[in-house]
Amino acid sequence: MRGILHAKLSYFLSAGFTAVLRRQFQLSFLALIALFLQAGCGESGPALEYVTGTLKKGGEPLASVSVTFHPVAGGVSSAGRTDSEGRFVLISQSGKEGAVAGEHKVTLQQIQETGGGGSGGGMDTSRMQEMLKARQSGGSKNSAPEYNKGSVIPPEYESANKTTLKYTVNAGGGDFDISLP
Repeated sequence: MRGILHAKLSYFLSAGFTAVLRRQFQLSFLALIALFLQAGCGESGPALEYVTGTLKKGGEPLASVSVTFHPVAGGVSSAGRTDSEGRFVLISQSGKEGAVAGEHKVTLQQIQETGGGGSGGGMDTSRMQEMLKARQSGGSKNSAPEYNKGSVIPPEYESANKTTLKYTVNAGGGDFDISLP
């Protein structure tokens, strides 16, 4: 019996033991790689803070207005469309809800209804992205959606270069009341 134990112990301490250690090392190494790969597969893009608000003019809610937050430091703009109560939720250019934290210039543009806008004051993501791209490219006459025909929005609020509306989005987001005279 002692001879068998000695033989097994000798094998375990020689080639067999190293094979076991090597196999454990390989499995540990693979698990570590999987952990790093999983950690690197998060959502890309800047962190967004949930932002809502209300737009009023003379105390009355404004419907069908695009509210766009342009980060002063540069980066991804976010926009929302007001409903019949003047409420909006910002959506970034990536299609995710929210806006980047920091100071923003805010522009407003009346949206002309064309009959295919859906129900409930919402706007489909492709239309929202079209509007954001048009504004970021300078809003040339050829690229901008139809705005300002019969608009209740004063022209000084329609351009990021002219607007006096500035709001700061803090970590955790916020609810902004925008009141026009």
